[in-house]
Amino acid sequence: MSDDSDIPLEGDPTGGVAASEALETAAIPQADDVGVDASTERKQVRKERRQLLLRSPGFLFGASILIIWVLCAAVPSWFTKWGDNEVVRVDGSVIPRVGPRADAWFGTDKIGNDVFARIIYGARPVLIVAVTAAVLAVAAGTLLGLTVGYFRGWVDEIVGRIIEALLSIPVILLAIMVLTTLGRSQTVIILTIAVLFIPVVTRTVRSAVLAEAQLDYVTSAKLRGENSLFVMTREILPNVTGVAVVELTVRIGYAIFTVATLSFLGLNAGDSSAADWGRDLGKQYDTIQAGQWWAAIFPALAIALLVIGVNLVADSLDRVNKS
Repeated sequence: MSDDSDIPLEGDPTGGVAASEALETAAIPQADDVGVDASTERKQVRKERRQLLLRSPGFLFGASILIIWVLCAAVPSWFTKWGDNEVVRVDGSVIPRVGPRADAWFGTDKIGNDVFARIIYGARPVLIVAVTAAVLAVAAGTLLGLTVGYFRGWVDEIVGRIIEALLSIPVILLAIMVLTTLGRSQTVIILTIAVLFIPVVTRTVRSAVLAEAQLDYVTSAKLRGENSLFVMTREILPNVTGVAVVELTVRIGYAIFTVATLSFLGLNAGDSSAADWGRDLGKQYDTIQAGQWWAAIFPALAIALLVIGVNLVADSLDRVNKS
């Protein structure tokens, strides 16, 4: 039997108002529900993007290239029996300047080093420097771009003018000036490349943040009384992460070219006899005129192949991010 006291009497204004308020409260989505829905939607979007990537031939081919080079850098002994500074000997004799053959797939260089082995071992220094520099540049550039894009005003004006000034100077020229002044240690090279790439990353992320800051979800967060740090890191940052990831892959490609160019010019760190694609190209390119092309061409092809792999991944990520 129901309790009559719980049923509002006909014409009772108190009961009608209570029932109306209950219905309105039930119809209003709570903050926790909105957060859960947004989180679920983001997870679904990420899942769909992963599926698109895995169905992209360009991404799969580029990722395969990168995986091979990473393995070469991590465990070079899997791919060659020769060391990077070990001369090739046949019947006890050193065989320099020999073209590609069965016992030296890419031939030998001026002093008898196996070119194939030096390419395998040369993947490590270029990947370490390029990837580390790109990660630092994107991390700092994303933070700076997020800040200036959100606050705008005088902060944006000052940072914008500094960025324009830095972007007007050729990267290689500025890198040469810095390395000539501060030295050629690996740390200095990494930090130099990272600092040179920060302005362009900042500009890209800033543009994305400016677009996101005008959307309703950011306005809603401000109306809820959320502070600027929360809005930037919890609301805007997840929605520009895709842009930052694409920028990371693009910067890695540019960093590879920068590292190789500096090595070609002799502005690299470490032992001068150690395997390094840019340095080997710089030492061996004069042999092309003598018809001994392999010692210079194969390091150049290694640089090109690595950059192609990075660019294929970057293009695929960019297309998926925009879809």
